[in-house]
Amino acid sequence: MAVDDVMADLGQTTNRKLDLARRFVRTGLAVVVGAAVLVALRLSGSLTDTSASLQIMGFDPDRARLITDLVATATIVAIATLATRAGFAAAVTGIAGGGALYLRQFVDETRAALAASGAQGSFDPAGWGVTVATLAVAFAIVAWAGAVLALVVRRLVLAGWSDAVAFVGGHRGWRRATRPITTLVALLLVVGTVPVFGDMVNFAPDVHMRSGRAGLIGLTQTGNDTLPTTGPSLPPDVLAHPTLLPGASSTAAHPVLLDGRPWTKWQPGGYGRVDTVQLAAPWIGGRSQQTTVEVYLPPGYGSSTRAYPVIYELPWGLAGGWSTGLHITTVLDTLIDGGQIPASIVAFVGMTGGPEPTSECVNSVDHRQWLERYLTDTVVPYLDGHYRTIVTAAARSLFGFSQGGFCAPMLALRHPDLFATAIAVSGYYEAGIRSSSTPNAWRPFAGNAAVEAMYSPLVLAGQESAAARSTLFFELSADPTESFFGPQYAAFAAALHAAGIPVALFPTTAGHSWQEVRTEIPTLLETLAQRENALGVFA
Repeated sequence: MAVDDVMADLGQTTNRKLDLARRFVRTGLAVVVGAAVLVALRLSGSLTDTSASLQIMGFDPDRARLITDLVATATIVAIATLATRAGFAAAVTGIAGGGALYLRQFVDETRAALAASGAQGSFDPAGWGVTVATLAVAFAIVAWAGAVLALVVRRLVLAGWSDAVAFVGGHRGWRRATRPITTLVALLLVVGTVPVFGDMVNFAPDVHMRSGRAGLIGLTQTGNDTLPTTGPSLPPDVLAHPTLLPGASSTAAHPVLLDGRPWTKWQPGGYGRVDTVQLAAPWIGGRSQQTTVEVYLPPGYGSSTRAYPVIYELPWGLAGGWSTGLHITTVLDTLIDGGQIPASIVAFVGMTGGPEPTSECVNSVDHRQWLERYLTDTVVPYLDGHYRTIVTAAARSLFGFSQGGFCAPMLALRHPDLFATAIAVSGYYEAGIRSSSTPNAWRPFAGNAAVEAMYSPLVLAGQESAAARSTLFFELSADPTESFFGPQYAAFAAALHAAGIPVALFPTTAGHSWQEVRTEIPTLLETLAQRENALGVFA
């Protein structure tokens, strides 16, 4: 053999070894980068934020978790592929990471399906198998799409558009994917699993795990979005502008709101802090045996001996929209430091994680959740016992957005001895309402009309005693033109006014969104301070 041939063979062997070494290094780097992205997503709170945002949009926690973990998978794969070009290794890492995130949820759903009986259905092994296959295909498709798009973007950045087109058309992995047998198998998997995945997102992730189950309400199924045509109403111009409708007992001597800022005499400056309290979960089963109450303590709390009014926000914790979507602690610090509102304690009472996909802040008909009792008998006494609170109803208020916009007025009307004010942003006021905007709100009531009437603010408003009507106060914010929350806002405002209960209306054009909360919350809290001043809280 000629010396040139020997040298050529050696060169080819060396190149192959170098190429294998480079592939090995890229594979290792892809795994490391993917793992780092997964850790960053967990530590940054991005997963919690995404899940919270989806729940605000109408998804229950189970579906929100599934979609969030699919998004996490795509993110892991895309970033690892962009960084290393090792698309296959990045995809495998993303599938493993996303699957690990979703594993606990899947195990919980499997256990619940195994234990189901009666109206909850019974475990369906075939359906469970289809669910597993669907999840595998869903995570694989998301990972594949993330890798392909990231490779194209990477090539676009490095070599320009024409080279990217050539790369997509000529890449060996792409050609293999278009081979007839592989394509046929892929099509069969997609055809068999995509409809199942659609059911999982529309109804519930475990919808195919159980047979003989009672009907579910889907996100895309429009239910009873309309209100009864009978009942009190208000002129459209009243609903379309900021308005105060005084109650029947309001007089010049006893105004609904009182201007002035007596708290500025002792108003501190600086920053507040947040305490995290773990309490026993108010449910049987569920994904957690503890709930979290995050307690915002205002500037100056640690250096004073004063007692403070308390705002109870529910049913969401501080993490998610209140933190990242609103930066609520910074907003509170700013309003307090500027003297716009008094220094107040704010308790963010998380009520998610139970056996029902939604809490509605009530004691469920099946006795598996007791959220109302948890707030009134556990949370309020805990704060009064562990923090310097003003222990009167006049100094306690409730605040809620979306589902919380149902919880706050419902609890105030049912417990006027505990809470004097309720603030509802884009709320709804019919218990158990079935609509495309509230697909799971009916579940804690199980369709029991008598129980729904006991919890519906629209019904409760007309049942309050004269004494309660003189102390209660409501603040409502919503977009009057929004298809679901607008009519709810109009109907409840009219019901309160007809009952002689004072209500302040704050219409918005921001719709059902965190933008609405960001825009309205300074005015809402300043109005709350005026109400507390009128009730003598700062005397």
